Amino acid sequence: MEQTYYRWRKEFGGLKVDQARRLKELEQENAKLHPTNEDLFVGTPG
Repeated sequence: MEQTYYRWRKEFGGLKVDQARRLKELEQENAKLHPTNEDLFVGTPG
């Protein structure tokens, strides 16, 4: 439990609740928009 708290605090410690929530939303949106390396190389001759 403590490890999770400290990890969370390290990542979001200086942010307010709404800022942390928005950051998570942007991270999720970013993950959808940027293909992974695997996605880029599937179907590539090689």
